[in-house]
Amino acid sequence: QPSASSSSSSSCDADTAAEYAKLPDGRTTYGFDDGGCYLCASSVAETSTTASSEGASVPLAGEDLANSCRAICDADPSCVAFTVGRTATAASQMQRWGTVVNCCLEKRRYPPGAFVDAGNSGRAPSSCQHEVMCWTRYERREGRQQQQCATQDHSTPPATGPSVGECSAVWEEVIYTDDEIRRKIKYINEGCPRDDDEFAALLEKAYGECRAEVMSESLGATVVVLPESVYAFVRVDAARAASVVM
Repeated sequence: QPSASSSSSSSCDADTAAEYAKLPDGRTTYGFDDGGCYLCASSVAETSTTASSEGASVPLAGEDLANSCRAICDADPSCVAFTVGRTATAASQMQRWGTVVNCCLEKRRYPPGAFVDAGNSGRAPSSCQHEVMCWTRYERREGRQQQQCATQDHSTPPATGPSVGECSAVWEEVIYTDDEIRRKIKYINEGCPRDDDEFAALLEKAYGECRAEVMSESLGATVVVLPESVYAFVRVDAARAASVVM
């Protein structure tokens, strides 16, 4: 994974600050996190209420999460966008994948068909919309840094590592073929049908919680809707984020 802590003499380093455009909450690509995904969390002091004696962390949220995820994208000139996930999405992720991520990167610009808009539905939301409602996308603006980078040879990848600041790598980078992209878009057009009723129910529940957060924020309130019966703290290691339930 690209490391935000790595340094280079290249003018493509983060010395030229990148600018990002924030898309409306719940509007992003679906299933195209080709730059890999991370769990961004902060360490907390051990207390009598924790279930683990060491390595306990709590996932970042809000501005802290966005800044940490942005730092990873900033450090990689090939990163074109990053998305951050709300806490309410954790339960469905744990049920489906056995781990949690809240920061994902993209290195390729995808066609409009790859996008899902959870806030634009004249009928009952699809399962795709249930899932993306909990994610917020930031797209890198084209500018001086990208123009500089476009003229340089990136055949040698940046330094890699399992951990970037407060963020630990969970899902590796991947390159999607044109056929895979077409199949993913077809799946989106079909409404992202699920073969797991429990997973679908957890996504629908997270959709309601995240939608409530977004509405509260639009009114100037600061509200974080925590999912029920999920974890309170998360153990973070170099390869994986494992849930620790209180």
